[in-house]
Amino acid sequence: MLGVGVATACPAEHLAILAQTTLAEAGLDPTALSALATLAAKGAHPAIRALALAWDRPLLGFAPEILDAQPIQTPSARVQAQIGCRAVAEGAALAGAGPGARLLVPRRSAGLATCALALLEVS
Repeated sequence: MLGVGVATACPAEHLAILAQTTLAEAGLDPTALSALATLAAKGAHPAIRALALAWDRPLLGFAPEILDAQPIQTPSARVQAQIGCRAVAEGAALAGAGPGARLLVPRRSAGLATCALALLEVS
C-alpha cells in the first residue's frame, strides 16, 4: 500500500517521480500495489488523482483520526498542527494496508510530496 501526501501546489510530476522512487527502493513497481491511500481531504487533489489513474489503482481516503492512530515512524509537528494527524503518507499506507501492517519504506519526501510504503504480511 502506497501512502501519499501532497501540498496544495504539488505538481503531478513531483508526486509521480517520488512514488516511483519509493517503490523502486523496495524493489517493486506499481503492479505490486493493491491501492493508493491518502488523507480523505486530499483525495481530490489533481496530483493524487493523476497517479491513481496512471497506475490504474483505487484510491482510499482516511480521516485524520485514522491516520493518527497508526504506528508511524516519522511524526511531523507541522502536519499535526495543520491537519490533525502526525503523518499523512505513513498513516495512510498503514491504514490502507490493514491491521498488523508494517512500514516497508518510511516517509520519503521531495518538494511538495511525501510517500510511504506499507506491507501486510499474511501467513
